[in-house]
Amino acid sequence: MANLNKASSKSIKMTLDAELYNTRPIPLDNVKIFFKDTLPQLGFGKSNEKEIVLDVGCGPGGSTYHLVLPLFRCLEKLFAIDMLPNMIEMARKHNSHHKIEYRVANIEDWSTVKEWEDQVTKVVSIYCFHWLKDIGKGFYNVHRLLKTDGEAAICFVLHSIFYDTILKMEKNPKWKQFFKGVNSYIPHDQFKICSSPYYIGMLEEIGFEILYCKEEVKYETFSSDEEYKNFFASISTVKSHIPVDKRGEFKNELFDEMLKLEGRDKNGLPLHRGRFLELVIKKK
Repeated sequence: MANLNKASSKSIKMTLDAELYNTRPIPLDNVKIFFKDTLPQLGFGKSNEKEIVLDVGCGPGGSTYHLVLPLFRCLEKLFAIDMLPNMIEMARKHNSHHKIEYRVANIEDWSTVKEWEDQVTKVVSIYCFHWLKDIGKGFYNVHRLLKTDGEAAICFVLHSIFYDTILKMEKNPKWKQFFKGVNSYIPHDQFKICSSPYYIGMLEEIGFEILYCKEEVKYETFSSDEEYKNFFASISTVKSHIPVDKRGEFKNELFDEMLKLEGRDKNGLPLHRGRFLELVIKKK
């Protein structure tokens, strides 16, 4: 299994700003296209049999409620998991539904998900797998959870200017001290260029059939500078370790550095550029 993370065993426990993240319920617009256009065209979620669905890395539940829930014609239960308790608390508060059950669990930690072994008909995961320390273990556990012929729809980040900027700020004397012991969760592909064939090989070795695979560089326009600042500050693991009186400065500097690399669209709105992988896979 490939180690996709440069964290040491002494890393401080990860924390993210759930409230700030929740200001943009669906993280990126290209996720909408994947769920509202691509997956229905592939027949994903259109089964007439009762579905037990697992959403891996649900965050504050915006995507779970607005994208995953409506996708399934015959949904019996949707379990949505995240390793961060504050995300689950936010999801229960703002995105509750009688068919959704939010749980604190980690797809890499089998003990937290083993109760669903061979019981899940569909797995979905939106921009979670690049956070994993061992992405291979994550895929392997998905395989164990799915019933035979069960399917998973997974999209994740291969490369983002955000991570380039975090690496740059980590070396800045002004911020360097706050990064000590903090896992920045930089994806493996930020350092080593891995394209779709790498993941296809990994998934086939685990026992998946590849139904759909698309690797693409995508551009995302944010509606305002403030929305851009808030979103990327919310997924920065170091932010909570910076003194409160310096967090505004950190957020602004993160924005300025990213903007230098990404720029604005023709209407003057901030852009984000990333390389993403979309997958639909089936357990043989």
